[in-house]
Amino acid sequence: MSNKILSIKKLAQRIKKLKKRKKKIILCHGVFDVLHIGHINHFNSAKKLGDILVVSVTPDKFVRKGPNRPIFPLNLRMQSLSALKSIDYVTANTTETAVNPILEIKPNIYCKGKDYRDEKSDHTQNIKREVKAIKSINGKINYTEDKLFSSSNIINNSNLNL
Repeated sequence: MSNKILSIKKLAQRIKKLKKRKKKIILCHGVFDVLHIGHINHFNSAKKLGDILVVSVTPDKFVRKGPNRPIFPLNLRMQSLSALKSIDYVTANTTETAVNPILEIKPNIYCKGKDYRDEKSDHTQNIKREVKAIKSINGKINYTEDKLFSSSNIINNSNLNL
């Protein structure tokens, strides 16, 4: 396993030390079931906002994007992410939303894609809770402007979910 992959507790300790050295921490969060160019561009844009890019990943049991999902189990999704140069650390989330990683890791910036900017289209209200969490630790929310691709569309229009 990659030395970039840490538990949230270990990562929180490491991030605390990095912040004492004035490093700016960026957090991205998601399922990342089928890694694609949209994700890569999003991570590259997020990384430009600070020094350390952390990605937290939704556990399998909370992935509700269709039948036979996720395609790839959590450990493989994390391994794929850890192979990207722009990502410094990867952690498995333990809950459904990014609220826990935000409160544990305390990033300076929580970064989502532009499709999350319109909170009204978020039927789960998760983004609202995540924005409230990042603001509660004096962090900021940032939305990248990269072209959107959809893992769900890629999966649904291929033979991956058979």
